[in-house]
Amino acid sequence: MRGLKTINIPHNNPISNITSSEHRALRDLKSNNDIVVKKADKGGAIVVLNRSDYIEECHRQLNNQRDYTRLTADPTKSYLRILKKILKKAVQENIIDNKISNYLLGSKFKLSKFYCLPKIHKPNCPGRPIINSIDSLTSHISQYVDFHIGSLVPLIPSYVKDTTDFLSKLESLNSQYSFDSNTLLVTVDVKSLYTNIPHNESVTAASNFLNTNAPSYYPPTSFICTLIKFVLSHNYFEFNDQLFLQCHGLAMGTKMAPNLANIFMDNFERLFLSQSSLSPVVWYRFIDDIFMIWSHGRDSLDNFLSTLNSFHATIGADTIKFSHEISDTSIPFLDVTVSLQNGKLESDLYSKTTDTHQYLNYNSYHPPHTIKSLPYSLALRIIKICSLRTTCFKRLQELKIVLIRRQYPIKIINRAFKKALAHSRCDLLNSNNPQQIVENKIPLVLPFFLDSSKILSNIVHKNTKILRRSYTMSEILHHQHIVLAFKRCQNIGDVITHSSLSNNHEMPGFHMCSETNCKLHCYTYNTQNFIHILSQRSYKITSSIDCNTSNVIYLITCKKCDLQYVGETGRALSVRMKEHLADIRYNRLKPISTHFNSTDHLISDFSFLAMEHLKQHDMFYRQIKEAIWINKLNTVHSGLNCRVSEELECLTLSHTFF
Repeated sequence: MRGLKTINIPHNNPISNITSSEHRALRDLKSNNDIVVKKADKGGAIVVLNRSDYIEECHRQLNNQRDYTRLTADPTKSYLRILKKILKKAVQENIIDNKISNYLLGSKFKLSKFYCLPKIHKPNCPGRPIINSIDSLTSHISQYVDFHIGSLVPLIPSYVKDTTDFLSKLESLNSQYSFDSNTLLVTVDVKSLYTNIPHNESVTAASNFLNTNAPSYYPPTSFICTLIKFVLSHNYFEFNDQLFLQCHGLAMGTKMAPNLANIFMDNFERLFLSQSSLSPVVWYRFIDDIFMIWSHGRDSLDNFLSTLNSFHATIGADTIKFSHEISDTSIPFLDVTVSLQNGKLESDLYSKTTDTHQYLNYNSYHPPHTIKSLPYSLALRIIKICSLRTTCFKRLQELKIVLIRRQYPIKIINRAFKKALAHSRCDLLNSNNPQQIVENKIPLVLPFFLDSSKILSNIVHKNTKILRRSYTMSEILHHQHIVLAFKRCQNIGDVITHSSLSNNHEMPGFHMCSETNCKLHCYTYNTQNFIHILSQRSYKITSSIDCNTSNVIYLITCKKCDLQYVGETGRALSVRMKEHLADIRYNRLKPISTHFNSTDHLISDFSFLAMEHLKQHDMFYRQIKEAIWINKLNTVHSGLNCRVSEELECLTLSHTFF
């Protein structure tokens, strides 16, 4: 950790890949409180909406009293009590241990956020409802359920994993059948599947599915179903400062939703197909999209589809409805156009008319190998999808034009295409096996910084020996080594699109929270900037931050001797400050406590504020930012950060990496 905190990492801003006028336009767009910017539901487009129109569409959906009900108070505490009872009983019955119980219970929760993605490929551009439930009360429960049901979903007979799996199924059909001229291609789409699945029916379907397919070492079906019920019936969220509870359907955004929807549809289609007098040649399904081949004539197909559309009324709540498309020549499914030619199924690339093909720009701020590999991977996709060679070359030429527009050099495109064409389509379709995990490598994932990547790599390499001094780490690293991996930094979409409605009228700066009885107010103050005391340089605080803001870099100042300390926390700032103050009161052997308990110092000399609020919720990213601020303010050699002992550094580094 000392290597990170003392290295001379250049903290000047990197060269921007957008112009100053584009920077100004971006700031204006972000601060415009009359509009909302969202990504399109499909196609990669960015959609700018009138704020009033967006709120109206969201309220149109939230006013559906079957699906949502408005809450008058935050139910977190009461819901948490219910969850604790469920988990306590499971521990007592030896279904789970305390470690799993604590994980499922979580510690600090965020309120889920409701938002809509505009469906620009549909009339009137309705919104697809999404609930961002990351770090919510139910997020760990949903993840636990998904872990157990997800591995069993491929056992569903109609299951389609992805495009490659679908193409492999088509090849298998070609080896079994020669289709005549009466054959019809059919796609069926479940209308708004997620919001139309009744809670009780999804739980029943999951129970039946687990009883049939779950291995003996799985937790009891009753326990998993209890957790499913909890997630479904306690999915509360916020929109525009109002609280709602979803009382019908699955929430798009919770981890278990896709696999639970798959299980529900498996139960539905089994019942329907078992009662149908005529069946399709094949019935393949990717969640709510169904592909069929029909060989019994058009009249019988119309009757089949009519019966399908009314079937849910005979077994449930009559909420599951379908739309369909029929063709005797070609039809789209996923990103594939399937056609009948000479009795065989041929495939071609399919793109919606709204698809903007906004592939990564060649000048984007990404690792060079990522940018250069894009033309190759896109070419492989075309070779895999296009069954006819002539069609394949046509699509590659179209892709080449798109990539040139995205500023890729022709030389790189041609080299990538040549490399891709060296693979046969057959090999590509048969190489979709899960990649083997490389057991001797531990990835350390960092945000990508072009100028600092090699520096950070060297730091990791040189300081691995420090980790090996720890007994725990020496066991982990005995046969393994750390490899550096990168994730992208914040992009324009992250800046201007958010799940919650932004309030751009908030002033940047550090503000005391609105709680009148907050015990931290005597240790801080409202300010729009802070001063590095030694250099007397002033720094602006660019975000609106208060005591309850989480994921921040903070500054502690001793009012007695003007020494300063830089720290970071992913939790609420108030929680971390209360810990520092408790260390001082109980004179614990901590850097801050040691200083404020020294001669002529009092706890009243303690002062704090937050310098920076980070959008990226990542521990190592925070610690890199912390190291940059420590270096910038020189608080190692002329501040309180130098008090950190080497033992504490090694321990912190161990927790950071693992």
